[in-house]
Amino acid sequence: MHYWKILKWTGALMAVMTVAAWAVPLLNGGGPVAQPLRHKGKVHIREEDGRYTLYRNGRPFFIQGASGKGSLETLAQAGGNTIRTYDTVQLAAILDEAHRHGIAVIAGLPLPSSAYEQFFYRDKARTDSLYASVRSAVLRYKDHPALLMWCLGNEPVMTWKPGHKGFYSTYNRLLAAVHSLDPEHPVTTTIPNYNIVQIWMIRQRVPGLDLISFNTFGKLHELNRQLDQYSRVWNGPFLIAEWGAYGPWESDYTAWNAPVENTSSKKAEQLRKMSATDLPVKNPAAWNPRFLLGAPAGSHRHLVQPVLRIRSTYRIGAGAARSLGNREGSRAMAQSAIHAARRQRRAG
Repeated sequence: MHYWKILKWTGALMAVMTVAAWAVPLLNGGGPVAQPLRHKGKVHIREEDGRYTLYRNGRPFFIQGASGKGSLETLAQAGGNTIRTYDTVQLAAILDEAHRHGIAVIAGLPLPSSAYEQFFYRDKARTDSLYASVRSAVLRYKDHPALLMWCLGNEPVMTWKPGHKGFYSTYNRLLAAVHSLDPEHPVTTTIPNYNIVQIWMIRQRVPGLDLISFNTFGKLHELNRQLDQYSRVWNGPFLIAEWGAYGPWESDYTAWNAPVENTSSKKAEQLRKMSATDLPVKNPAAWNPRFLLGAPAGSHRHLVQPVLRIRSTYRIGAGAARSLGNREGSRAMAQSAIHAARRQRRAG
C-alpha cells in the first residue's frame, strides 16, 4: 500500500511538471503557434489591421445561420446565410438545397472522441477506414459552390492525458489530407466552452487548424473575460459554432435527478440577454462577425440561437433558425435576434 501511494504521488508530480513545462512558455507568449493564415482559396481568413476577416469568393462573408437540420427556406427567410451539419448524411442534397437558397454550408466530418484511443485509434484497420471515408467525402463535395468550410470532429476532446498518440496521429493525418485535397476551404473543430487545456493542446499537437470553434451555452457570459485573460494562449481566429438557451446539463434538477426544462418564455429571456450582453463582440480577436445559431447534437430543444464569429470591423451579427418545432414562432424569434444584432451594430 505504501509503495502504491509513492507511485501515485510520483505520477501526479510528473503530470504537474509536464503541464508547467508547456504552460509557462505559452502564458509568456511562447510555444507552438498556429500556421500562418492561408490567404488563398475560395474561402480563407485574412488578418487585416489586427483583425480577422473571412473571405468567400473574394468578398468578406458575414455568417449568420444555424446548426443541425431543418428548413433551409425558413432559415433564409429569417435572414440566415449559413448552415452547419454534424456529418455527411444527405450532404449532397443539403448542399444543393442550400445553394438554391443562397446559404453556405459548414460540413461536419465526424470522428470518434479521443476517449476511444484503445478501441479505435490503435486499430489500423479502423483508422484507415476513417481516413478513406473522410478522403472520399472531401473529394466528392469540395467543389460544391455552397461549401464554406469543414469541421473535423465535433468536440473530439483534445486531451492532455498521456497515451493518446494514436488519436493525435490520426487527427493530424486527416487534417493534412483535407488541406491537401481541398486547399480552397478552411478547416475547424469544436471544443466545449473556453477550455484552456484543449486550446493549449491544439497549439501543441494540432497547429494546422485554420481556426477553432466554441460550443457554449450557459457559460457564454464568461467568454469575454476568458478571451481577454488567456489571450496569450489563443488570439487567433475563432467562431462560436453553438450558443443558445441553457442546456439540460446546466438546468435545475428534480429530486430524482431529472433535468427541468425551462419554459419557452424563460429560454427567450435567456436568448435576449445573451444576444444583448454576453456575446464577445468587442474582443479584438473576434472576426467579422456573424454568429452561428445552432443546436447541439442530440439536443431536445427546438430552437437555439448561436452565432458564428469572425474578427473584423463589424463586431457582431446574429442568426437564428429552428431545428424542429413551430415554424412561425421560430421564425419570429430568429428575426427578432437578427434585428436586435443589427441595431446593436448600428449603435456601434
